[in-house]
Amino acid sequence: AEKMGTTRTTIRKTSKRMKRTMSKRRIVTFELPWPPSVNKYYCTRAIPVRRGGKTFYTSIVYVSPEGKAYKERVRLLMAMQFPRMRPIEFRVGMRLEFHPATNHNFDTDNFLKCLLDTLTYAGVWVDDGLVFDRRELKRPAWSDGKQKGKVVVKIWKYEEQAEVTRDLFGGSKKEDRLI
Repeated sequence: AEKMGTTRTTIRKTSKRMKRTMSKRRIVTFELPWPPSVNKYYCTRAIPVRRGGKTFYTSIVYVSPEGKAYKERVRLLMAMQFPRMRPIEFRVGMRLEFHPATNHNFDTDNFLKCLLDTLTYAGVWVDDGLVFDRRELKRPAWSDGKQKGKVVVKIWKYEEQAEVTRDLFGGSKKEDRLI
């Protein structure tokens, strides 16, 4: 918390405000640009290490320049859309709707790490481990000319799961007990 320039007390107070806000709104919805896949998000580099006259190679994994640019772009979008947002400290559920630029086949798992890390970097929550209920949906292709593809993110307080499940998927109370 100190690294981000806030104190734990500030985060707790803000978290209480966010709880009240999320209980009023029930679901917070926002759109993000299409993320890079995990293959483009991370890079690997081999580094020579000398020990006892022999050279060994070890590899390091780091976030690529494309991944860093995406994280910064989302951070700025979130700051503009939610200027007084503070990191969430309670359990949440989230639904991700993937709208690709074309109707090609893709695996949503390749984008999840990038999205979760980016939302943590943008200050949506303290840690992505707070996401207790995550659902991914593939939607038809979408493009507005400038931006190709998007991800619609919906976040709700985890304790409200039964109500939210009905709201998001149109289920009945009987179906909620099965989930």
